[in-house]
Amino acid sequence: MTRAMITLATTDDYPRLAEIWESAVRATHHFLAPDDFEHYRRQLPLHFNGADLRVSRNESGVPLAFVGVADSRIEMLFVDASERGKGHGSRLTRYACNVLGAWRVDVNEQNAQAREFYERLGFHVTGRAALDGDGKPYPLLHMERPVPEIVLETPRLILRKLTPEDFRDACKLLQNPRVMYAYEGTFSDEEVRAWMDKMFRRYRENGFALWAAIDKTDGEVIGQCGITMQEVEGRWVPEVGYLLREEYWHRGFATEAARACKAYAFEKLGFPEVYTIIRDINLPSQRVALRNGMREWLRTTRHYKGIDMPHIVYRAERESAKI
Repeated sequence: MTRAMITLATTDDYPRLAEIWESAVRATHHFLAPDDFEHYRRQLPLHFNGADLRVSRNESGVPLAFVGVADSRIEMLFVDASERGKGHGSRLTRYACNVLGAWRVDVNEQNAQAREFYERLGFHVTGRAALDGDGKPYPLLHMERPVPEIVLETPRLILRKLTPEDFRDACKLLQNPRVMYAYEGTFSDEEVRAWMDKMFRRYRENGFALWAAIDKTDGEVIGQCGITMQEVEGRWVPEVGYLLREEYWHRGFATEAARACKAYAFEKLGFPEVYTIIRDINLPSQRVALRNGMREWLRTTRHYKGIDMPHIVYRAERESAKI
């Protein structure tokens, strides 16, 4: 399936969104009484106008699913019955969480599939209400997920701290042999968890590490970029590091993220110089370092997985440090 586009909804979309709502509700909300179904349908325009609505569209621009967010809460998420199981709901939820800042949702207790869906995406039940927001006898489960800390933004990206819920996205990155060729192999699930635990520890100890890089257009975690302390020739230096999923290569994302991290290291963390350490066979990453205003500083050899790996160390100085 071609990946659907996520765009802002317009009032012209409302009739189609109402169709999607009806199709989805008839397929999943069998517990609704007919009168209540009509009651909720009449309220749709009010709910549409009260939320930040985003739509998943096909290549022709026809809406297939939509999500609405208000006050950091997913107020609605509906997928046309004919499009169920194609990933629209997951993508829209990731978009709502990663781009729109949603971390709460209420789910009908009778809708077990919805609860399971949100639990797979990192939400957990925090409470229960006997009645829904209209006073109807449809109990609600209040669900939440951890609120990730956004560190910085670029025109196309959001960089935020990793959370345990990012494990599957980290696997897409660290278990791709083309992405990991400079590491001489992919990571196992246990190694991915150890990698993430190392980042969490660095957040606690240093206040920074690699961050999740999120594409603002679709909310996808496309890789990791950030600053870590690395040892070079007996001294510890701040390194700007970056690693992107293969499908996002050659689009300038690595350079955009690396430039933002270099500026953050200078302006927010106060480092007088930053470094990037790249294996000598990794030519694409070397080009990113050069585009990031870095220059070769020295060459060194690192021993990893029983192999001696020559590396090039690039360095950039803060302008004030040159005076």
